[in-house]
Amino acid sequence: MRLKAAKKAGLKTVPAVEIDPTIPEEKLLELSLAENIHRQPLNPYDEAETYRILREKGVKQKDLATVVSKKRPYISKRLRLLRLHPKIREMVRQRTLGPEHCQELLKIKDQELQLKIAEEAVNQKLPVHSLRKRVKEILGKKPKYQLIPIRLTIEEYEKLKQIAPQGDIKQLIQETIKKLTKQ
Repeated sequence: MRLKAAKKAGLKTVPAVEIDPTIPEEKLLELSLAENIHRQPLNPYDEAETYRILREKGVKQKDLATVVSKKRPYISKRLRLLRLHPKIREMVRQRTLGPEHCQELLKIKDQELQLKIAEEAVNQKLPVHSLRKRVKEILGKKPKYQLIPIRLTIEEYEKLKQIAPQGDIKQLIQETIKKLTKQ
C-alpha cells in the first residue's frame, strides 16, 4: 500500500523501519509507543496514557524514561495527570490547561474542588504561580515569602554594588530590610 502511494507521489524510495522478527511482542509495543511519542508531539494527557499502558505491560518507570529519553520524575509527573477529574483531563488534552497547572491542582484531594479551581484558572487565564498561591490559600497554607520584583538602572545597580558588603546587593537589601522592620 505504501509503495503505491509513494509511486503516486513520485517518490523513488519509501521511508520504512525493518523490524527484527525475533523481538517479543511486548518489547515491540514498547518500542512502537516510544517511537510514536517522539514522532508526533502528544498532548500531556495522551502521553500519560501511553506511559500507563507501558507500565501495565510491566515496563518500569526507570526503563520507560530511558526508552523515551526523559527523566524519571518527568514520567512520574505525567502519570499523576491520570488522577485528575475527567473534565480536567479533557482540558489538558485540549491544551487549555497545562501540566504545570495540574501539578498544583493535584494537591487538592477533592476532585470536584479541583474542577472548580481548574475552571477558574482557565477562565481567568491564571499563570502557574497565581494558581499555586490560590491552591495554598484553599489548603490553608500561608506563603513563607513574598517576591517583589524591582528594576534597577545600571547606574543604581553599580552604586549599590559599591556599598554592599563584598559586592552582594542581595545581602545589602536583606540587612536594610531587617534594620527597617525592627523599629
